[in-house]
Amino acid sequence: MEKSRGLYLLVYDFYEARIRFGFYRYGDCLPSIPHICGAFHLGRATVRAALALLETEGYVENQERRAARVIYQADHKRYAENARDYYVPRKDGLGEMREAGYLLIQPLWEAGARRWNQERWKFYCRNLSGILPGDPPPSMELHLLALMELNNQLLLNLYWEVLRYIRMPSLVDREKMKSPITPDTIREGLDSGDVMAWMNKAIRDVYVPLEERMFSFIHREIAARGAEEIAAIPFQWNIYRNRPQMRYTLASILIRKILYGVYPVGSYLPSLPELSERYGASLTTVRRTLALLEELGVTESFQGKGTLVCMKRKSPDLEKAEIREGLRLHRESLQFLRLTIRGGGPLYAGARIRRETGRAGGEAARDVGTGAQLSLF
Repeated sequence: MEKSRGLYLLVYDFYEARIRFGFYRYGDCLPSIPHICGAFHLGRATVRAALALLETEGYVENQERRAARVIYQADHKRYAENARDYYVPRKDGLGEMREAGYLLIQPLWEAGARRWNQERWKFYCRNLSGILPGDPPPSMELHLLALMELNNQLLLNLYWEVLRYIRMPSLVDREKMKSPITPDTIREGLDSGDVMAWMNKAIRDVYVPLEERMFSFIHREIAARGAEEIAAIPFQWNIYRNRPQMRYTLASILIRKILYGVYPVGSYLPSLPELSERYGASLTTVRRTLALLEELGVTESFQGKGTLVCMKRKSPDLEKAEIREGLRLHRESLQFLRLTIRGGGPLYAGARIRRETGRAGGEAARDVGTGAQLSLF
């Protein structure tokens, strides 16, 4: 997980939200670096990068051998404005995430948790026994550890991105989810059923009311603005890769357009300057992209004529890092499909039926925390 770039943004977003929404106030100290490392299962370099960005943005002051201190100052009105500016444009996306939790996240963490043996459950319980105010919520800990069992970076990346978008866990006061689990209860034989029972109760008591308050807040703010048009911000899945150069992104875009017939086989791609302007890439990046496509057998360049789309059969060099990375993502995406495709139809249909029959949002939200299921939030 450490090799995936961009994970420091998860830590940054978590504490930025807690500072901007008023959980941490001026003069408060964030947890220590070792504690944050343990809470997020990330290395010191990643956490330090997040704290450095928080300092650059004016939220904290990092002190040698001491916890970062909050220097952001705001009053209650400003905290409310910060929440409004973040959540109102994401109203539709957050509503969709409520359904996506059943279709995407729940099957993944359940598949991982099924692989746990008794020792793994004890490890999770030991983590719960040491929760502190300000830590990520227990559900995030459960989901994260379960997803790690699948050994799939793509799935972890999706979960990180969902958390970054909804920011719901950032708002939970962990004291309200105070764990009944102690080292003594673990020694007495606490099992997974006890943990799940407590987690489901926590969902009903904490997350569902928080979700309802958040949507009520969003609707009040929209009503207060009247006819003012607010640009929506949908969820976007950014995949962090070992080699996140622009040429790989541009190559994938061009391959998709070839497959969709925008640039059919036998035709020539636009010129280098046209590709540069159309896709916002430098000429150097475009040249490297075309060289990569030719290496893959997708195109062939001719001096003075241009780049021909040919889609030749070509054996890739499996020792190349970028090829191995692409194969890894392909394998992980197949596992993602296998774990989420079964049962998705009935779940999705049920969610649609609840919404289309006119049930109140609050009543539907309460369903999220009932039974043997966990809410995404």
